[in-house]
Amino acid sequence: QGEVLLDVVSRPVMIEGASTTELNAASLFDAFHDLNHAFRFGPRAQDVVHCTLRDSEGNARADAFHFVGGLPCARELDIGLDALATQLEDGRVVVTVRTRRFAQSVSLDLPGFRPADCHFHLAPGTTRTVELRPITGASSGGRGTVEALNSERRAPILWTKTP
Repeated sequence: QGEVLLDVVSRPVMIEGASTTELNAASLFDAFHDLNHAFRFGPRAQDVVHCTLRDSEGNARADAFHFVGGLPCARELDIGLDALATQLEDGRVVVTVRTRRFAQSVSLDLPGFRPADCHFHLAPGTTRTVELRPITGASSGGRGTVEALNSERRAPILWTKTP
């Protein structure tokens, strides 16, 4: 249902500049997981496999999602998606989006602004901060929404004061 984590694994990996590294995802786990449902031992154990590449400081640099049964097409009433916008002292606006359950193809709609990132996926219980770039004459505090393809509920973007 897009909320329960089956397993979590973390391994350090050294990737030199201008190089590539290939890892067998199944070998990262201590137990067997049929990550792509190739063996078909009963129903699929997972719907989505998610991988995050982090730098040495722990900052997320890239995300990848594998949809085991193909792209989902079911929509739920509410996946726990919400967003909080903040206008920073330098005039930039950032929106922090979070979700309780898996969120597919998240999009932000705030009139007068263009998001720096859009149609991204969010793993259960995670957040992503997106900068909004103003389109000529935009002002802060406008009404906007955040939504995901797999959710019926479109959530309002709430505003907070500058930190």
